[in-house]
Amino acid sequence: MLGFRGASEDEFYVIMLNSSALECRWLPNGKFYEIASTEFTNLPEQWQHLAFIYAGRAIELYIDGVLKDWAAAGGVFDDAAVDFLLENR
Repeated sequence: MLGFRGASEDEFYVIMLNSSALECRWLPNGKFYEIASTEFTNLPEQWQHLAFIYAGRAIELYIDGVLKDWAAAGGVFDDAAVDFLLENR
């Protein structure tokens, strides 16, 4: 899992549900946006680049530089002083 949780209820994270599915969520100011992609293949012992971005009007998920999914979204990041979390469980 990687992401952050702000001082309020804001969240922005990516979580691997299983070896072929990712869930990406952004919750700004009480709104809810989600991408649930099944176009992910976990490659053991290999680096993979995941990018979950907010591009002004949409959230987008890139895997190894390729756009895999997107959804319309709107909002602002209201807490610029949050810590970034990178976790391995």
